[in-house]
Amino acid sequence: MIKQAMILAVLMATGSTVAHAQATGAPVPGGAVGSAVANSNRETSAAYNHVVSQMDPTGKPVDKKVGHAVPAKPGDLVAGAPLRDINGHAFAKIESVAPDGVVVSGDRLMVKVPTNAFGKDEYGLLINISEAKLREAISKQHAG
Repeated sequence: MIKQAMILAVLMATGSTVAHAQATGAPVPGGAVGSAVANSNRETSAAYNHVVSQMDPTGKPVDKKVGHAVPAKPGDLVAGAPLRDINGHAFAKIESVAPDGVVVSGDRLMVKVPTNAFGKDEYGLLINISEAKLREAISKQHAG
């Protein structure tokens, strides 16, 4: 009987503590702090939304706008680096780098471009011509 009375007393004491914590918004003993969990969830959601906003529905990176561009340094020009045109449209990558120019490749495109034609901004490498004008110049060179 004494054992049952002690268990009942412990249960009543614990129950009132939990009820008090829930009523005042204080953390439940042994439980997580609600605001910390909510902040963590908010940060996780924001990070996920940032990544998803950088993609289109097919999962490809969205074209970036052009930021404040500066001339690219030789160390910026590395094989495999993605390349955007002057409008910020991603269209090619650097295939290889040589002292006399940079080979750029993309969809049915491969051309050597002088190293001084490249710039960079906060989004990556740029070339100082639009993709359409570059393709037009290549076509004219092959036709003539």
